Amino acid sequence: MVLALLVARSSGTIRSTSLANPNKFLIVSAPVNGSVFYTKIPEGGIRGVTEVKVLISELVNPQGLAIDVGRSRLIVADPPQKKIVAYKLSASNGGADLTATSPTTIVEDTEARWIAVDGQGAVYFTQEATNTLSRVALGETSATTVFDGATVASLNAPGGLALDSFSLYWVNKALGTKVGSVVRGPKPGASNQTQLRQLTSARKPEALAKNSDKSYGICMAMSNVFYTQPEAKIYGMQPNNPGAEPTVITDRLNNPRGCAFDGDGTVYVADRGANAVYSFAGNMQTLSYAEVTKAADVPDAFGVVVFSGAQRSAMAGFLVALVVFLQL
Repeated sequence: MVLALLVARSSGTIRSTSLANPNKFLIVSAPVNGSVFYTKIPEGGIRGVTEVKVLISELVNPQGLAIDVGRSRLIVADPPQKKIVAYKLSASNGGADLTATSPTTIVEDTEARWIAVDGQGAVYFTQEATNTLSRVALGETSATTVFDGATVASLNAPGGLALDSFSLYWVNKALGTKVGSVVRGPKPGASNQTQLRQLTSARKPEALAKNSDKSYGICMAMSNVFYTQPEAKIYGMQPNNPGAEPTVITDRLNNPRGCAFDGDGTVYVADRGANAVYSFAGNMQTLSYAEVTKAADVPDAFGVVVFSGAQRSAMAGFLVALVVFLQL
């Protein structure tokens, strides 16, 4: 929760108020009609089925989504165009709506379906056809290969992708019970191909789970990792608890695909077969079967992310309050 100081000069007092969720939005890709939809997430989360609006409509078959937090960008993978593109996002209409600028191309000649972004704005993406996991640094247009299935056995038709400060996490869509359903590998901090090889050779990718041959999406929520199956199920695991078996979070969906954590406590998952997005509590300390509720109706729902415009506004509010405080 973000706190901002509101200064009342007339009374000479300082009081605090919560800015927990001023501009938070759920964003979902819909490959079937080349669109990306959004809905405002109210304070306390979505309760019941909310109405979605069109954010972007000129794409061909958008699939994976990612948010570049520091630059307020939505990153979209559109395989038929063989592009990954970026849109600048901003809240409008008093924070009730979301708008996107015209797209800029991040990288071409790629059939990436799943993507992730780190804190420096570097975009990571998997390509199932070439059996690779690649990276393109902020401001660059050419990608470098981080891992290649030709030399890394635990990269086999890679699908969904997630990351933290130190590691990359991905799922495999083939032979997961042999090479890893969920795999963790070192996250590089350089764009140069030689540097990448040096950084990743010191720590090899490791399989964290081998319970499913084919998985699709993956997301992180606090100390938990969740990953989706072709049909019905979402599994959860705690990567820092080695040896623990993955837990079935739900087996009542149709065709779950992407998932995303909202930073507060809720995980949203796109269910392509049900044309909907569902939610469940993802900040559980002990993984267990969870109650899943429908959050939105979205045709052919595939990728899902949560965007918050609160970070910069909250910091700006803090700085203003600090200046006023120093002047008192």
